[in-house]
Amino acid sequence: MNFELEELRHLQELGDRQLAAARRRVDDIENDGAGLSFEATSDGGDATVRVTSTGVVTNISLASGFGDLGQPAWLLADDVDKVCVAIVQAVGRARSKAAEEMRGRFAQAFPDAYELLDDLRDPRSGSTAAGRGTM
Repeated sequence: MNFELEELRHLQELGDRQLAAARRRVDDIENDGAGLSFEATSDGGDATVRVTSTGVVTNISLASGFGDLGQPAWLLADDVDKVCVAIVQAVGRARSKAAEEMRGRFAQAFPDAYELLDDLRDPRSGSTAAGRGTM
């Protein structure tokens, strides 16, 4: 019984060391990406947005502002609506760029985990856990 307990303690220590090493790798990747920014523009060019690697919006530039503020409110509403849609579109695109870049960095650091995730997402990929009956 004592041997089993020692073996269990050893396995727990090994797992703790592996988890700590993985956390350090994650921290390193996040720190390396912290200085990155990603920019995208809406279809019509009405809005350009910059975000951080975590998707936080740091800048929004509007090509023509929110429209002619001298117009009656009922006319201005269409301009404001158009610009708001453009902002949302540009934010989505910039965040997609950031996510793609950071996913690539994590996939490079943890290739086995990302290969497994990809297999689980697409069971038709050929080398899936589901295809091996291990899911």
